[in-house]
Amino acid sequence: MFVVVEVNGIDVLDPTLVGVLPGRDLRVFGTFDTHQMANDWINSLPEKEEKFVILALEWHRETI
Repeated sequence: MFVVVEVNGIDVLDPTLVGVLPGRDLRVFGTFDTHQMANDWINSLPEKEEKFVILALEWHRETI
């Protein structure tokens, strides 16, 4: 399972970092069955900014 995360952070002094406020600057879209489906969804958007990350999700459950 995959999700797409949109990151809309603001620039900070160090150009290698992005300031992110979780409630406002991160949005999660999905779920998608494959990485390619997530990528196709991003490519279908009118804005082609590089602000998306595709994350793979794995569920783990431990029973005692």
